[in-house]
Amino acid sequence: MKRQNIRTLSLVVITLTYLIIGAAVFDHFESTNEAHINDKLKKNISRFKLKYKMNDTEFNRLWNKMLDKKPYSAGNQWKFVGSLYFCTVVVTLIGYGHSTPRTLSGKIFCIFYTLFGIPIFLIMFQSVGERLNSFIIFSLTRLKKRMRFKNPKVGMFELITVEGCFSMTIIIIASYIFMHNEGWTYFDAIYYCFITLTTIGFGDYVPLQQNNFLSNNLAYASFTILFILIGLTTLASSMNLLVLRLATINAEEQVQERMEQAEAKRNAVHLEGDVISGNSRLFAQPEQPEQFDTISVCSCACMDYKLFHKKRKKSRKLEGGARPIEAKERKYFTMPAIFQHKQSPVKRIFNRKTNNNNNNKHMSFVSHNDIELKYTLTDNSHSIMDNNHKRNSI
Repeated sequence: MKRQNIRTLSLVVITLTYLIIGAAVFDHFESTNEAHINDKLKKNISRFKLKYKMNDTEFNRLWNKMLDKKPYSAGNQWKFVGSLYFCTVVVTLIGYGHSTPRTLSGKIFCIFYTLFGIPIFLIMFQSVGERLNSFIIFSLTRLKKRMRFKNPKVGMFELITVEGCFSMTIIIIASYIFMHNEGWTYFDAIYYCFITLTTIGFGDYVPLQQNNFLSNNLAYASFTILFILIGLTTLASSMNLLVLRLATINAEEQVQERMEQAEAKRNAVHLEGDVISGNSRLFAQPEQPEQFDTISVCSCACMDYKLFHKKRKKSRKLEGGARPIEAKERKYFTMPAIFQHKQSPVKRIFNRKTNNNNNNKHMSFVSHNDIELKYTLTDNSHSIMDNNHKRNSI
């Protein structure tokens, strides 16, 4: 998180610095020329007013009329071809400003037309750009396989390079055609192509605005519209790839940071009652209640019985004597299961002796051999009784 904040702050500082540097450079190159042109224009206006004896109000009215006439100097701007060119410029966010709707109905329709048209064209440009990327990847993969490259997989840098070259080829070819038809210099034509395909659209250079090209040269008008659509698709696709590449660097660093946090969590050192993580943070954990070990290592039941009574004595010696036993502790002071359902071996033997003694007291007639049972009844009474039965039979 700290690294992301530093990166964001760095990007803000770099952007503001870039704007300041650009402003300083343009001020150095353009301000002197602007002042010279402004002084020259004012002198020409003064000479024009003196020559035709016009005041400022009359001159301003004439000036506005001349500006209103400029869009119509190219011929009919709102016939079908001219309207198609206007719609292309509007939905592609270029907006030269060479012609604008003047009627109320035209302005209302322009608002709703751009409201729905811009998202449609953005989605179209993205979809066509993805198909173009897929075609370039397929072509480069086939070419690498034919040239027997070790790794025929196309990387992001290769894709950006090919699309950049494709965009520059379109700009170079289109600039030559614009130079030939519009009478511009080749550098001005390249400047127009770049400003148009980056959707800046200053409007200082606008094609199809002379010699009535919109009505008389349909091939050139169609080329201009196709240049805008195809050039925007290729240049926008290559620039989007560049932006995505820069964005993936940030995403990769975020994933790496999450992996490091997960690794530190897995490698945490556990202590009794506390946990110390890899980044030296201490997390307290609730202490578990003391548990009694009631597992017996003796095979007889007397060990469980002794442990049971020992724990009951310990529980009675607790401080206060009236502290309620918690739910987790209560289960260790209950009667062992062997004493709940079955009698202990000692108790069974004691009951057997008592029953035999009671039976001997109520005997009315006994023989000399059977009297010995009263004195020889012990834990091995069954074996003695078997011996006496054998003696009687003899």
